[in-house]
Amino acid sequence: MSKPFTVNTDRYDPYKSYRFLVYFGTSTTAVAGVSKVGGLKRSSDPIEYKEGGNAIILKGLGRTKYDAITLERGVTHDSDFQDWANAAQVLDKGAPSQSLKNLRREISIELLNEEGQPVHKYIVHRCWVSEVPGSSRSRCRRQRGGAGAHQAGK
Repeated sequence: MSKPFTVNTDRYDPYKSYRFLVYFGTSTTAVAGVSKVGGLKRSSDPIEYKEGGNAIILKGLGRTKYDAITLERGVTHDSDFQDWANAAQVLDKGAPSQSLKNLRREISIELLNEEGQPVHKYIVHRCWVSEVPGSSRSRCRRQRGGAGAHQAGK
């Protein structure tokens, strides 16, 4: 399942008490465990229009927007996750490192039941970390226009 705990080698799963596990891409090794995930929401604006000489106002589907995903009360023991969270703020010779190769990633957020078994998975495309207030919370932004979360039932 996940890598052994580097500090306490007797403990195998450091993410056992967390209800959500975060994975990079198609990896089967969790990079973080969190207690709360917020912002798994999408909404579409309605567009009002009239047809021909009809006096009735019709509504159609407009632009779809995605809220920022918030990961709260979590822990990670994976340096790749910390490097990704710090990618936008890392200074390289006095200039911020803004490489899109390292900045945007596909992640999976897996919901676990009380027995620790996966029951639902959210897949987030081309997201990046936009805010890390301290070490207990991070926000994940998605690119507009087709990049967002979709649900993969399990």
